Amino acid sequence: MSRSKRLAHRVSPHVYALFLATASAVMAACGLAYADERYSGHATVRLVTGNDYAPFTGSDLPGGGMITDIVREVFQLLGREVDVSFRPWKRGYRETLAGKYVATFPYVRTAERTADFLYSEPVLRTAMRPFVKAGSALDADSLKDPAGLRYCYPLGYELTDTAAAKTLIGSLERETPATMTRCFELLAHGRVDFVLTEPIQARITKKRLQTPIDLKAIDLVVDKTTLHVIFPRRHQESAAALRRFNKALRRLKATPRYNAIMERHLP
Repeated sequence: MSRSKRLAHRVSPHVYALFLATASAVMAACGLAYADERYSGHATVRLVTGNDYAPFTGSDLPGGGMITDIVREVFQLLGREVDVSFRPWKRGYRETLAGKYVATFPYVRTAERTADFLYSEPVLRTAMRPFVKAGSALDADSLKDPAGLRYCYPLGYELTDTAAAKTLIGSLERETPATMTRCFELLAHGRVDFVLTEPIQARITKKRLQTPIDLKAIDLVVDKTTLHVIFPRRHQESAAALRRFNKALRRLKATPRYNAIMERHLP
């Protein structure tokens, strides 16, 4: 007879059931603690981001990109090593939500994402503008009535819910290729009227094009966005990890090191 069966014979069924329930709870707690080792001070922090978002993130960029460098520096201030994976954006997002990664970055705040993720304080602020071919007749005045125009903004890229963004592009046809590079290729071939992006990304992406193109930025800010590191809400350790990250991010921004990192990645 096994030890558990002998124990069952010696105690009442109710006591034995309580023993099993307590043991199961202890085992579950131990399993949870094991799963949360990634948040402890001893484990390497697993993060995920994506490609083709120069100069901010990309496996082909020095240091993985400007924001990847900043995020690594923040965790270094916390005394933590990080392991940054580069995955397709949708996959990295889903896998972070499922708990494979502690956090993912960089993301713009939207109502849909906020339901599933906790947002860090802004890692970087950007201003989105329309970019057109240098010889285009489009300007800020003509974009006040943009009916019939087609613009490009890659799949997965989102704007904040600002009035300016809704007024300009709310009724326009949007092309959504996988990358910003493809957006500018569509512009070069006349398949879209403008590309929505920010100036630094436009300059760097232009250098990667196989089809040469001269660009002109329209003097109109469509959206002021902030880029964040996001932590899955469903994980009970995320709130504490977020607080630590924000505190270290504020420390970094208060030093010359923050600007030095950004300047290192500028063209």
